[in-house]
Amino acid sequence: SNAPMSVQSAAYKLILDRMVGQHKLHPRAVIIAAGNLETDNAAAQPMSSALVSRFAIFEVTLNQKDWNAWAATTGIDYRITAYMNFRPDHLYTFNPNTAEQPYACPRTWSLLDKLLKQLSVPVPDPLLMASLIGEGVAAEFSTFLHLQKDLPVFETIIKDPENCQLAKELSIRYATMGMLCQKVSKETLPQVIKFIERFTEDLQIIAMRELG
Repeated sequence: SNAPMSVQSAAYKLILDRMVGQHKLHPRAVIIAAGNLETDNAAAQPMSSALVSRFAIFEVTLNQKDWNAWAATTGIDYRITAYMNFRPDHLYTFNPNTAEQPYACPRTWSLLDKLLKQLSVPVPDPLLMASLIGEGVAAEFSTFLHLQKDLPVFETIIKDPENCQLAKELSIRYATMGMLCQKVSKETLPQVIKFIERFTEDLQIIAMRELG
């Protein structure tokens, strides 16, 4: 959708006839295209009706659970995935009316993950984070990072999962859950599960999904 009409026209034969000039594509070649909506304020323009009729068109929507599942297998910082469980509405804060401002989205959270890995400080400057995910989200994420000092020690949980102190604040519970899912091993899994069973049912479901 970002291509000018001349480029769209050049793709007609490729998509419908699966040919480039006189050369046919390999039978196992798959043609997939992606683009922004016109309402995204991202230089997208109308697709020609001829191009539309050559595709099966689906609108892809962002899903926080799917993103967290991807993030868990990609090594995204556990503090980010824990925060996403706590504030799933902050995964994507794009507003087409203010698109020139930094906003949170999967791409910028991935950039922030790289920043967290490069810096040696527990809580980066909120202004630095705001340059990637926007001022409001950065302020709340900064507060969430500060909670790390209030988390129970992992070894304390493993030693006595049924009796060690369980924080009342929901934000700390989410942060604790993220820490556990990041540090758990096959040997400590039974103890971690005993501790997680003390959470409310909704948190247990999220935790089991993260552990999976």
